[in-house]
Amino acid sequence: MLRAAAAELRAAGCATWCLNVKPGNLPAVGLYQRLGMREAYRSTALRFAWAQTDALPAPGRALETRAIEPGDDAAIEAAFALPRGQLAGGRAAKRVLLRLVDPAEPSAVHLGFASFNPDFPGAFPFRVAEPEFAAPLLAGLRPHARPDKPDMGIVAEADPGLTARMVAVGARVHLEFSHFKGQVPTDMS
Repeated sequence: MLRAAAAELRAAGCATWCLNVKPGNLPAVGLYQRLGMREAYRSTALRFAWAQTDALPAPGRALETRAIEPGDDAAIEAAFALPRGQLAGGRAAKRVLLRLVDPAEPSAVHLGFASFNPDFPGAFPFRVAEPEFAAPLLAGLRPHARPDKPDMGIVAEADPGLTARMVAVGARVHLEFSHFKGQVPTDMS
């Protein structure tokens, strides 16, 4: 299957590939390493009640949330190393797209953003420049939550500080996984 995937990717002009795996799945980890992939970072999927977010400390600066406009997509995708078109895809899927804004510097796009699916409910990607920025971003998402869904989830990608902050207010670790990436091999014999 991986040989076929590599051939398809090479035929499409792709030079790199990536995937997620449970860190404890040692046979799979070994296989991916033999294919030249290396762990890039670890992520944690967290579940929590909206009410738990009330216990998150506020950041030391005033931040607001604002809808992500299509004209902001490229800058936000670049700031957070997202694939081009990911935000447009979220918008097409009717996700709530919010970014953090500092009123003193409204053009800064690197503070945080979320792509929230109220039906799941959860936010992925959910990225913040500092763990304490989670509080205002979650506060901005909360009015978009469905009343029949008291819990939600986020994925803290390569952000152990955010994971620790959320666990400290009672979030449950739902899943931990490693993100592996590498060059698409040309020879897999």
